[in-house]
Amino acid sequence: MTDRGRRGLAAVAVVAVTVPLIMAAAAPVPAQAPRGPATAPAAPPAAGPITIPLPITIPIVTIPVTVVTIPPTTPPPPTIVVTPTCAPSATGGTISLTVTGANWSARYGVRLQLVGRPDTMDGQVNADGTFTLTFVVGDVPDGTWTVAATPLFLAARAVAAQAQFTVPCPASPTLDFRPPLGPPGFTTTLVGKGWPPNAGVTIQLDRRMTSRTGSPVTADAAGAFTVAVLVLPRSDTGDASTTATAVEAKAAAHYLVVAGSVQPSGQVATLTARR
Repeated sequence: MTDRGRRGLAAVAVVAVTVPLIMAAAAPVPAQAPRGPATAPAAPPAAGPITIPLPITIPIVTIPVTVVTIPPTTPPPPTIVVTPTCAPSATGGTISLTVTGANWSARYGVRLQLVGRPDTMDGQVNADGTFTLTFVVGDVPDGTWTVAATPLFLAARAVAAQAQFTVPCPASPTLDFRPPLGPPGFTTTLVGKGWPPNAGVTIQLDRRMTSRTGSPVTADAAGAFTVAVLVLPRSDTGDASTTATAVEAKAAAHYLVVAGSVQPSGQVATLTARR
């Protein structure tokens, strides 16, 4: 290396060494306040009883309560109805009875029996507790007979309901007006006899007549009934026919509507038409 080259390197070295180094001055540390004597933390309050001033008032809230009393319910007893309530003599023949039941245990079996006879049959109760069965009995002597119905489930084997029918039917029923004639506005009495005992009797009055009793009427245990019938005011004169019907029985009666003053047979008072 030449002298000139060495001088150049020295110059470079000198320049590199002489680069000023800049350093940041440290921030002054603030002086701390002089410390005084240490202060101990406050002690917790000593344990002891807590005093509460008396009396203490507690608000009372009133809640209305409605008590509902549900009375115990007793289901209606099972029943049966036998139709017809009478039949012609059946010696050597058969009698077909329709037995209708209500208030029975749904979907259970039921047994029908003619009391005192071997005739029986089993049936099924509907979902609504009813049933309708055709019970055919044979060679039944004359008299009053009882049909008994018994549930088939094990909890109840006793007879639950009964109904009766009669062989043969009573004598032909009768129907009469008493008195049998009168003017418009007059009240007469319709009398029935010889009808099936306790049977419902449907009354079909003439258009000129009316009754508060309505229809049907029920015959008593002897097969009799009476109905008060009013002949409507200003009705036309003439025959006013009336019919009555029941199971296995039918009869008719005639009433004569007359004008003016009429005194029916057996009557004392004079009947005067209303105007």
